[in-house]
Parts: sequence; C-alpha cells; structure tokens
Amino acid sequence: MYRLSAAARIRGAGLLRWAAYAAQAWLSGSALYLLALLLAGCRPTTHPSREPAAQGARVAVLVPAHDEEAGISESVAGLGSQDHPRHLLDVIVIADNCSDRTAALAAAAGAVVWERDDRDAPGKGQALAWALDRLWRERPQTDAVAIVDADCAASANLCSTIAAAIVNGADAVQAAYAVSNASESPTASLRAAGFALKHVIRARGRARLGLSCNLFGTGMGFSAAVLRRVVWPHSVTEDTEMFVRLTRAGYRVAYADGAWVTSPMPVSTDQATQQQLRWESGNAQLARRELPGLLWQAISTGDVQCLGAAAELILPSQTLMAAGALAVLAGGVLSSDRRLVAGSVATIAAQGSYVLGGLAAADESTTALGALVHLPGFTAGRLRVLARVASGRGARSWVRTTRAGGSSDGGPVAADPRGLRRRPRSPRRC
Repeated sequence: MYRLSAAARIRGAGLLRWAAYAAQAWLSGSALYLLALLLAGCRPTTHPSREPAAQGARVAVLVPAHDEEAGISESVAGLGSQDHPRHLLDVIVIADNCSDRTAALAAAAGAVVWERDDRDAPGKGQALAWALDRLWRERPQTDAVAIVDADCAASANLCSTIAAAIVNGADAVQAAYAVSNASESPTASLRAAGFALKHVIRARGRARLGLSCNLFGTGMGFSAAVLRRVVWPHSVTEDTEMFVRLTRAGYRVAYADGAWVTSPMPVSTDQATQQQLRWESGNAQLARRELPGLLWQAISTGDVQCLGAAAELILPSQTLMAAGALAVLAGGVLSSDRRLVAGSVATIAAQGSYVLGGLAAADESTTALGALVHLPGFTAGRLRVLARVASGRGARSWVRTTRAGGSSDGGPVAADPRGLRRRPRSPRRC
C-alpha cells in the first residue's frame, strides 16, 4: 500500500511538472508574440493622401444606443460635423429598447432615428443585425458602414478615413480607440494604459506584419458588400466574433491610426468589474467555440490570417500572464527546477519590456505611472473576474455598464488618443 501511495505521489508530481511546463510554454510564447508586435508597431504608420474617389462614397454611420440621453446629442453633433461630404453621410441612431429621451434628443441633433422595441432580444449585436437588414432595404446605395458607440467622440476625419480605406480595396477598417477620462481615477488610468497597448501597439504591430487588425466594437468601418455576405453576430462580444467570421471568410481588417474614437471608462473598481466580467466571459465562450475551427483552417489551408486570429483568442490578459508567470516561478523555486525558474523570469522580463515599451511608444507612460500604486488592487479585482469566468459564473447577457460620474454614460468628450480632455481639434497620430 505504501509503495502504491509513493508511486501515485510520483505520478502526481510528474503531471504537475508537465502542466507547469505547458503553462510556461503558453506564457513564454504569448510574451514573445507581444514583443514581436511591439517591435513592429512602436512607430506610427504612414497614411496616404486622401483618395478623391472616397469623396463620392456614401457612408452610413450606425450608432447603437440604449438609454443614452446623457450624451447622445454630443455624439450626433460630432458625427454630423465630419469632413466627409454631408449629403453622402447618413448618421443613424438605433434607439434600442430605450425608456428615456434618447430617440427625441438624437432626432433633434440631426440624426435619423430607428427605434427598436424587442424586450426579448436586447443587446448591441441584436440591434446592429436588425439595423443592417433595414439599411439594405432602405439605403441600398450605401458603400460603407461605420459603427460608433453612443458614448464615443469621433475625430473629424473618421468617416472620410473609413471611406478612403474602403475605396482603396479594404474589406474593413478599425480606427484607434482610446479612453477619454484617463485622469479621473486610477482605474480609468490603468484602463487607458490597457487600451493603448491593445488598441494602438498591438493593432499597429499586426498591421505592419500583414495581419488583420482586431475589431474593437466602435470606430469600425466595413465595405457594404462584405457586410451583405457576413452575418452580424448576436453574442456578448460581437466585435471579436465578427473579426473571426471575417477572417475565416477570407476578409482582412485594415488599421487606421490616423483617425480615432474615444469614450469614458468606469472610474471605480466595482463599475470596471461589471464591464470586465462581460468582456472576459464573452471572450472565453468565443475562444472555446471558435478556436478549434480557426486552428483547423489554419493548418489545413496554410492560412496565416487564421493562425493570427487564433493567436489573439488564446492570448492571456496582462493580469493572467503576470499571475501565471509568478505562479510558475514559485513552483520552480519550490521544486528546484531551474528550467521553470529561468523560463518564468524571462517571461516576466519580456512582459515588462512590452508594457513599458508599449506605453512609451503610445505616449501613455506618464498617465499610467501615476496609477501604478493602485495596480495591486486592480490586479486582484481582475483575478477575481477571471476566477468567476473560469468557474462558469461569468456574464451570460449584455448588461449596461455604469461609467464616469456614477451614471451609465459620462457623455462623449472630444479627445486625442492619449485620453486627455480637451477641445476638439485636428486628430493626431498615436
């Protein structure tokens, strides 16, 4: 009996060690991937001069809005002052299951308002799919479709940039997306740092490496022809799922950091937790559902874009990467395994280089450094969210996030991609 127990303990220790090696391989590969994107995307991309033909493209801007009366007027006004020809620009607010004055205020600000009342199927994905079906019926001449969230402020060249990209042959385009209220709280500041790393550095790096850019949920543009062929998803993370659908269908998302959108983020930990739980739950569900198909298509056809999309799905968050590397390091020290110790130290160093180098390249280092003292509490909150998702207690439906100022929408603020509050001006490159 003693021998069996000893043998069982040996087998268990061996399994734990191999699990640690597998985790280390995943974390190290992710860190190397991020470093490659940093090296490729540390400098702003160059932008060609505007195509004259783009001035003749009809653009429809869809603005999904659920009880957004606090900021919808400003959002519509900003979209109405775009530098694209006004007679070729349709700003359409989707008043989705609203119980406030969103529809009336949007119409007064100059938008076309489509009201949707379907209490059994709420959510941004459902609202956009419904609006696209109506768009093809009522405005079949549309050449490009832009999607901007109701709490976002857009640069004046957003629609013209999207139109130029589509006229130049892009299937879809994603503009830079930043936080407008980074200075309001440490939580918002740290979220701004995360946005800079994901929405600027990673996106720019993927573009320079010839990979399709992710979709960020707002500031997105699509060829109307492509949207007629690829059905819009209804999931909690409809933007990422649309990115996967486009990739598997052979379409590519271009990145344009010469145009941008900004929005306020939650200023308290509790508010941020609600939003993060929704994002992480949706991403976990999507990865489980889509990753096998993406990998099979990448292997069977040699499709590099599918492989790149798979890499994004399996990429751990910065919180999980740091916590995982520290756990592996502790295991390596306790088991006197030099390979685990060396690998985890290298992963931590690579991640630190990516974060600090990326924030410096995106001009976000000053804002983020001031909030670093609050990083342990922020990280603990993120780990609790990940634990809830892993245990199956994540978000299962769309829930509106409370944002700046204690309301559900702090209102759009015209800002550059640094996330600093300021008066509207010509956009700068991240």
